[in-house]
Order: sequence, then structure tokens, then C-alpha cells
Amino acid sequence: MKTAVVFRRAFSVCLVLVMLIMALPVSYAEGYDSMNINDIMKKFDSRVQKPKKSSILDEPETVYVRSNYGNCIYVRSKPDKNSKKLFKADEGKAVIVYARESGFALGLVKGTSIGGWMSENLLDADSGKGRPGPDDTKGLSSGIYRPRKNDYLKEYETMYVKSKYGNCIYLYNNPNVPENEMVILGKVKEATECTLIAWRNNMYYVRTANGQRGWVKAEKLTYVY
Repeated sequence: MKTAVVFRRAFSVCLVLVMLIMALPVSYAEGYDSMNINDIMKKFDSRVQKPKKSSILDEPETVYVRSNYGNCIYVRSKPDKNSKKLFKADEGKAVIVYARESGFALGLVKGTSIGGWMSENLLDADSGKGRPGPDDTKGLSSGIYRPRKNDYLKEYETMYVKSKYGNCIYLYNNPNVPENEMVILGKVKEATECTLIAWRNNMYYVRTANGQRGWVKAEKLTYVY
């Protein structure tokens, strides 16, 4: 009789425990499942520091490399600018981010084994396709100043050459030096349509329909010709 009572009590306790477990939120019951820390770290080099549990995202996010100089960024071992540089991630590459911590994102370059901590201010939710960016400087001569990240316009704009004498204007190589030190790359004819890409020191980095690229003075362009 005593044994039966003990059995019934034990059964009741087990039943209550099962009901409590089933009532738990999915994230606790499953232990983050697809975003488990150990599973995440299997994707990375052993030198990469594990993120804090509180830093892990609810689900992976996809962002894109947007470097300051349109080239690449460093992938580090820790969320620290002074930590070891493990790899380089090329401009425009898609990065799958699993955690964010101290201004850095733990990410893996999509389709590769390149992964680690990357500075968040060098990653962008926008791929940059369809808007001004480093792709607009591909193949550009090394003698021409390349726009920096903050120089690019938010969207392409169109303006037309409007010279003082109705003839042409000069296309320059560098907006950062005095005019007498600028190198003239060529001339752009009156009324030529220019696609505006970047802005710096009252000059626009432009591309013309016939493929000319360089810096022109903003005062020499007009929206309506």
C-alpha cells in the first residue's frame, strides 16, 4: 500500500515537470537551436573568440562589406581593433552575421571559410547595388583620387555641363589639392550629361556617357540645361 502511494506521488511529480517543460518558451526549451554557440563556432577558425551568449542574434543577418577605400576590410580574432588580423574580406562581399559585440560583428563571408570579428561601421545592410559606391571606380587610373566611403552620394544624380563661355570644362584628378596642383585629365564639352557619383571639397566625381571619369567643379554643372 505504501509503495503504491509513493509511486503515485512520483508519477504526479514527473507529470508536473513534463507540463512545465512543455510550457517553456521555445528558445529556452531548445537552447537557441539553430543559433547554439558551439554550433556557430564550428564555422570559424579556432583562433576566433567565442561571443558572449547575450551577443548572439535571434537569427543570422546578411550584410555587405563597405570599406572606406573600396578595397577590403580586416577580419579579426576578437571584437577589438587591436586584436590579431586573420583574414581580409573584399569589398561588396555578403557576410552572414551571427553575433554583435563592442562595435564588432561576428560574421562569415558567404560561400567561403573567411570569418571572424569585423568592424560594424564597415558593414552595410545595403549591398550597394544600384547606388553610388566603389564599383564606380573599378579600372580607374591610380593617378585619380578615389572617393572615400563618406564621399559617395546616397543616389546617382544627373547634371549637365554649363561652362562660362559655352565651350567646355576641365576634368581633374584630385579634389584635395589647390587648383594649380590639380592634373587636368581632359575636357568635357558643353551640355554633356554627367552622372554624379561622389562629392568632396565642392567638386563632384562624375562619369559621362562616353566613359570619361574624374572630378569637376560643382559650379560648372547645372540640373537643367
